[in-house]
Amino acid sequence: MKRYVVSILAVLMAVMLVIGTTEAVDSYGPCQVTLPDGSRVTFRLAKTEECTLPLDPSSEETVQVLRVAPDCSTDEFISLVPYHWSGDCYRAAEEELVHFYADEALGKYFDGGNILFRHRGGGEEIYIMLDVPLPEIGPTQTESLLPDTSENPTFAFSDVAAGAYYADAVNWAVERGITTGTTPDTFSPDTVCTLGQAVTFLWRASGAPEPTVQNPFSNLSPDLYYAKAAVWAYEKGMVSGSKFNGNLPCSRSSMVTYLWKMAGKPQASQTITDVEQPWNLLLVNPWNKIPNNFTVSLSSVGGGHSVDSRCADALSQMLNDCRSAGMSPVICSSYRTEEKQSTLFYDRVAEYVNQGMSRDEAEALTAQSTAVPGTSEHQTGLAVDIVDNHNWNLDRSQASMPTQQWLMKHSWEYGFILRYPDDKTNLTGIIYEPWHYRYVGKEAAKSIYEQGICLEEYLQQMDEYEQAVAWAMEQKITTSTSSTAFLPNESCTRAQIVTFLYRSIA
Repeated sequence: MKRYVVSILAVLMAVMLVIGTTEAVDSYGPCQVTLPDGSRVTFRLAKTEECTLPLDPSSEETVQVLRVAPDCSTDEFISLVPYHWSGDCYRAAEEELVHFYADEALGKYFDGGNILFRHRGGGEEIYIMLDVPLPEIGPTQTESLLPDTSENPTFAFSDVAAGAYYADAVNWAVERGITTGTTPDTFSPDTVCTLGQAVTFLWRASGAPEPTVQNPFSNLSPDLYYAKAAVWAYEKGMVSGSKFNGNLPCSRSSMVTYLWKMAGKPQASQTITDVEQPWNLLLVNPWNKIPNNFTVSLSSVGGGHSVDSRCADALSQMLNDCRSAGMSPVICSSYRTEEKQSTLFYDRVAEYVNQGMSRDEAEALTAQSTAVPGTSEHQTGLAVDIVDNHNWNLDRSQASMPTQQWLMKHSWEYGFILRYPDDKTNLTGIIYEPWHYRYVGKEAAKSIYEQGICLEEYLQQMDEYEQAVAWAMEQKITTSTSSTAFLPNESCTRAQIVTFLYRSIA
């Protein structure tokens, strides 16, 4: 890494101008940079000339940038466009354009520091953090390209009081390039952090390692500033699912669970026991039978169908709204007694046996699509099978019907989820059923939908949270005294996130 510092400095010497508003000056500095190996360099930037570069190779739009002299021993230079554009680095020595992206999460002032650059060149990717706002512009410095041995600049934000509980954490996070202020003199401690920002903070705190797995998220563009952080978090088992919605708020439960996983899932000496499983999250699958003492109060939803009284209104409202949108939903199955479930299951078994299968083979195949009696969600009154009135076939063709398309997009708004997604059979034990909807409540349904996970994964997250918050309380990462007092569903602020991170790592 030491050998590469000279060429890294070529990337470091980058100065941005606000187009049409920034005066031409001779030098900037001092600046401080955290290199990928953790070492820090203080230096000044010397301007050689202003130049105009294209916004990208295919665009006629140009931007004003400063050409800087990065190193006296080489004739190459690199110019960068402001943080909120993607752009190109021009290397004079090689006469080639090297595409780069600037990370918008790290700062909103491109005439100062606080910008992370990803430079692609020579087969390598180098991350550079200009993590100290540039001080006042000074006169030309003959020693501008030499390391500045002056004392490191201090960080002071007008909205971070010296006595605030998060003051030390903010300074620690900024010094290490984990985050920056939202402006040169404000940190915005009470601003809610997004999931993208949260995993990016964790990724940077871990040294910004290169992910070694493919992007698993269907909605994650590689151009997003948090793309690598999200894939890294997936690789480390911190996040799961088929979607990563980085613009959504990060909950306190998510953040403490991320930290717990990053710490290696340590076991707390005492387990939290103050949380009971709510009725709407009862898990019933091939490995979890309905409790022996289970009872349910039913309400009719028309057509000879009944469901648990506590979700009947939500189901009726969902179906009415679906019809108002021009669809034609019809319930074809709802609550079943165990006797009814037994009849369905063993009638199907008999069909397979008549086709020449052994009894064991027939029961195993049947169980993939028809639950074994005692393991069917229909017996809880929380599940319904809904078909499009123009197609009553219980097969994959349902997925393309307008009714199912609407329900898949909107059912979570009423507290329902598509219970058996196409890619979760190994977790649910049931094949893809684009007609089977299960009531879990609005809060759980929203989280399950946004993450692209199934009920089993959501319940695992809840269990992991209990373990994580017990560990966090034991390690004094939080001052909460119980998992409910921790307010797990509240959004995490910038102050809270850097404080949790500081207490768990520093």
